[in-house]
Amino acid sequence: METTFSTHDLMLTLALTFIALAIAGCTALAIFWPLSKVHLRDRHPNWKADLGKGNQWTWFLFGRYAQLKDNNLNGLARPAQVALWTIITGLGGAWVLWLLSEYFFK
Repeated sequence: METTFSTHDLMLTLALTFIALAIAGCTALAIFWPLSKVHLRDRHPNWKADLGKGNQWTWFLFGRYAQLKDNNLNGLARPAQVALWTIITGLGGAWVLWLLSEYFFK
């Protein structure tokens, strides 16, 4: 019995793989985000002054925590930053592949 997969099926499979990547990023963020926040609360009580007009997510996303020059914080916040970028990449890639599968490869 022969089965054939269309390009549409392949695109949806890859889109689901990107969703799995985003879920892995959420898992890593659930671990490292609270650890980073507790470290900031305990060692840098005035860290919110460094935020400027941004919010906490962009502060971590673009690595502005490195301005505090705390190696221990860098060890906790870098995985949180990578997890945020992984979530963005995973969801963005899944969205692009879904669009391709729906409108170009049907």
